[in-house]
Amino acid sequence: MNNKQLHQLALRLRNKGVCTIAASEVSKQFLNSISNNGEDWEIGTSRVRSKKIPDIALKSGMTENLERLLSVLTKKPYHLKSKDFELRQPSGKDAAEWHKDSALHTIVVLYTLKGAGTEYVSLPVGKKNLQVSPYHPNAYLPIEGKFSPKQIQYAPDGEFLIFLGMGMKTPELEKLIHRAPAEPGREIVLIRCSNSTQSVDGTLT
Repeated sequence: MNNKQLHQLALRLRNKGVCTIAASEVSKQFLNSISNNGEDWEIGTSRVRSKKIPDIALKSGMTENLERLLSVLTKKPYHLKSKDFELRQPSGKDAAEWHKDSALHTIVVLYTLKGAGTEYVSLPVGKKNLQVSPYHPNAYLPIEGKFSPKQIQYAPDGEFLIFLGMGMKTPELEKLIHRAPAEPGREIVLIRCSNSTQSVDGTLT
């Protein structure tokens, strides 16, 4: 990815709250090989079946592009760590409600290996047609008569879905309202980039 493409992605993240990057064939094969490598899945801290991605992932072009994108957004060097990567098998109930991620990550990346892609709504739809739930400040409910299933967008097949997390503290940078499809048998790659020691202002260089 050249610098112009990188800054276009960063600008889209700033204005739209979300962007996508097509996965290379090498990345697809690598991620599928981890999924099928025979290692046992474990129940992680968030009670979701998961397993870690080996350190070799840190040397991939996929990782390099994410690090460069994060560095543009935060104006600081950033290096992904193995703990930032995880494969998950959601149950079909996990994160099935509309929400913004509450964890203090700067950028969240999702890639669908099996099943339907993550569902999300554009920032204007989220503002006008969803309302904050009375039960949780980062959960959202459709406003009756305003929200339509036709307004739902889906993470494209074969692409990384990238959106800003709550760790990007600049108020004008909107966070994506999204949810997991309520179906079993899904498998996703989750990459959560955070850098709590940095002062994140969201400005673009």
